[in-house]
Amino acid sequence: MVARFSGWPAVQFCGARPGGHRQLQEWLRQYFATYGIPEELSTDGGLTYTSYEIQKFLADYGIKHRLSAVAFAQSNKRAELGVKSMKRLIKENTNRDGSLTNDKFLRAIMTYRNTPDRDTGKSPAQVIFGRNLRDFLPSPQARYKPQPEWITLREDREKALAKRAVANMEKLDKNCRVLPKLALGDTVIVQNQVGNYPSKWDITGVIVEIKDHDQYVVRVDGSGRMTLRNRKF
Repeated sequence: MVARFSGWPAVQFCGARPGGHRQLQEWLRQYFATYGIPEELSTDGGLTYTSYEIQKFLADYGIKHRLSAVAFAQSNKRAELGVKSMKRLIKENTNRDGSLTNDKFLRAIMTYRNTPDRDTGKSPAQVIFGRNLRDFLPSPQARYKPQPEWITLREDREKALAKRAVANMEKLDKNCRVLPKLALGDTVIVQNQVGNYPSKWDITGVIVEIKDHDQYVVRVDGSGRMTLRNRKF
C-alpha cells in the first residue's frame, strides 16, 4: 500500500497464498489506526478486494473504493509505481518462506521512507512525521530535527501539559504536610497499600536504603523481603 499524498509505503506478507478478507481487514484496521482512515482506496480489482466482506468493511469506514482497469497500469500510476519500488526492495531481502521479518528488509524500507522525493524535496517520513526517521545510516542529529511548525506545536503542547501538571500537583498538595526524614537503620511501620486491608499499618521493618523523591527501601521483618515505599506510607 502506498499513500498517494506522502508516498509512504507499507508492505504486508500474506503467506504462500493470497490472504483472505479477514486477514486483509485486520491489516487495514492496523494501518488506519496508525495513519488514519483514507477517503479513497484504489485497487487493481483482485478477488479479495472486491469480495462482499471487504466492500462492506470499506463502506462502514466511509471509504470510496476505486477500481483500476485490469492490466492497465496507467490508470493507477501511484500504486503501480509503489509496487514496482517495493518489488525491488523485497528482492533478495526475504526469508526462505517469503516473509519479511528480517533486518535486511527493514533497512531497505526505512531508507526508502527517508529518501527525499525528486520534485518536492521531502521524504515520505518528513511529510507524515515532520522529520526523518532514525535509520541505520550514520547521520548528524540535525537530520532528525522536526520542521519549525512541528517544533511550535510541540512547545504549545508541552506548555499545556505543564499547566495541567501544576494544577494537579497543587490539588494533590493541598492537604499534604511535610514529614520528617528517616535515616538508615530506623525501625518503621509500613502501611499495606495492597490486599484486603490496604489502609492497615501492620507491617514492620528497617530502613536499608534512602532514594530520591522521598522513597525508602524497607527490609520487612520476618520474611526479610525488600519493598520500596514512599515516606507517606
